[in-house]
Amino acid sequence: MVEKFIMNNRLKEIAYANQSDAQKLDLYMPSSVSDPCPIIVWLHPGGYTGGDKEGVVPVLDDILKRGYAVASMNYRLADEACFPAQLFDAKAAVRWIRANAATYNINKEAIAAWGVSAGSTFAALLGTTANITELEDLSMGNPKESSHVDAVVALIGPMDFLHMNSQLLQLGYQPLRDDVASGMSMLIGGQLTECPEICQAINPANYVTSECPPFYLQHGTADHLVPYLQSVNFACVLVDTIGQEHVMLNLIEGVDHFDPEHNSSENVSKALDFLDRYLRH
Repeated sequence: MVEKFIMNNRLKEIAYANQSDAQKLDLYMPSSVSDPCPIIVWLHPGGYTGGDKEGVVPVLDDILKRGYAVASMNYRLADEACFPAQLFDAKAAVRWIRANAATYNINKEAIAAWGVSAGSTFAALLGTTANITELEDLSMGNPKESSHVDAVVALIGPMDFLHMNSQLLQLGYQPLRDDVASGMSMLIGGQLTECPEICQAINPANYVTSECPPFYLQHGTADHLVPYLQSVNFACVLVDTIGQEHVMLNLIEGVDHFDPEHNSSENVSKALDFLDRYLRH
């Protein structure tokens, strides 16, 4: 299996845990790399109820050309399990990567989480909830490995569910659905307005400490689904705690939620330049 992987620089449908068919990742390696390489754990968008690991394709080549490995992972969707199952999955994937780093020539001390939209919620939580025992399920495998990440990239991410609609209204957009069938409501197991405690529990800003890794945030100022204030406010909390030098906020003027500009080579390069500062040892 490893020989096949080395020949093709990719290996699909790796099980990082065994509680669900969703717990799979695809591993991609850059060409012509001799030293152990840094790796990006990529978490897909999909409104918590859809999407999959194939969504990495638009940015994959740009990332691999920079010498990063990529582990594009699926996680349990909200119609299968409520939060924190998705965070448990992400942490299990990171532990699997560390446990298998030597096999695949990965630098286990240079792991970044990269999330897009819904995936950004969990990428950010990977960065802010390290060592919080109630937000990790070690029974999912590799319990001796750490699930911390060394940097985070979070694009167009929902962070603060409780204030999402008020921010949309503030910016002149229609509020999102708040019924029990909406993606966010399914994720938390109830209507947002009736579950404020769970909304607080899923907000990565509530876990920020001085031990958090560096964060790169990106948002379009014309986002009508996830208001850019979500990233702005989260960035402010991070700057106050870990310092402005460890936080970058890339606001793209006039760009909506799934505008291709988010995946442009220029913007991918900005994120990778940021990661290079922390993951290239």
